[in-house]
Amino acid sequence: MKYQTVPAILVAAALAGSASAQLAFTVDSDASSITGSVVVSISTDGTLIGDYDPDTNPDGTQTRTGLFGGSGNNPIPVSIDTTSTTDLDLGPAGAFNMAADTDALTFTIADFNADMLNGQTVTSMINATFFYDTFHTVNPDMLYLGGIPLPVDLDAAEFTTYTINQTGPMDPPGVLIPAEANSFTLAGQIPVEITVVGSAFGNPIEPGPTAGVLPITGTLTMHEDGSATVQIAVDLGDMSQDFDTSTLPPLPDIPFELPTLGTDTAGVILTLSVSAAGLDAAGAIDLIANADAPGCNAADLTEPFGTLDLADLSAFIVAFTTGDASADLTGDGLVDLADIQAFITAFTAGCP
Repeated sequence: MKYQTVPAILVAAALAGSASAQLAFTVDSDASSITGSVVVSISTDGTLIGDYDPDTNPDGTQTRTGLFGGSGNNPIPVSIDTTSTTDLDLGPAGAFNMAADTDALTFTIADFNADMLNGQTVTSMINATFFYDTFHTVNPDMLYLGGIPLPVDLDAAEFTTYTINQTGPMDPPGVLIPAEANSFTLAGQIPVEITVVGSAFGNPIEPGPTAGVLPITGTLTMHEDGSATVQIAVDLGDMSQDFDTSTLPPLPDIPFELPTLGTDTAGVILTLSVSAAGLDAAGAIDLIANADAPGCNAADLTEPFGTLDLADLSAFIVAFTTGDASADLTGDGLVDLADIQAFITAFTAGCP
């Protein structure tokens, strides 16, 4: 039996207790949502050169600088800006721990993690704009005038990971504002790192985690049985960011077909390095998370959970004398002598 008999003389001292709770929340993926769009922008610099090879592809395309003339197969300096727009309509997963002090009206969140894609893969078409000096191709013959951006639709990109993980404690703590009975609005900031992983052109997109601060707003509702529900709203626009590309290696060579005025295409090979990358988002994340009552029975109202002691008696007395719904152990909507009897029965039964 994990309980302690508390002398009646200590009951008065118990009135000094505070109302606090530490709960483990799990995101309800069915009730939660992420809607909006994410645009990944990547700028690259490098060269393109025809896919001609005298041995393996003698009928391939040759690229040559300038308007006309020249000989051989020459690399052409290029820069390419690509954008990938992905529409989102998903049910994210995740979990976190919350410590809420409803007397001090503060809360902290620890171990926050959210999987935005929740095991799904999302795809989006890539649009690219080529910038280059004037060059022409042979086989097929085509002139590309410098200074005229060339828009091209490319194959779809895939994104397999979009996660948000907490990196440290909330400092300062978040703020609780009393709303309805046992309900509070909340606001705070969580230090996080955001990770996006995908692929395009047959090559990985994996810039690594990016640090940031995640502003959150929402509500906390404490239920009569000791369980709780948290609704957290996040503006996707707050997750827009630039990635550090300084450590990324050059991309592997990318075979590509340039459009021409006819039905033929000019086969070229792109050799590129990423010079800049960023993520712009719009929309909203709505997380609904639930936590079970932490106690071993109805009398186990406060820490240390799993042990019935003076702290539980204190919490019950404070709740009972103030008419708080957490003292309604019978669940009949009243705080009365029946709840005292229910507390005594649960307290003397102890924790297993």
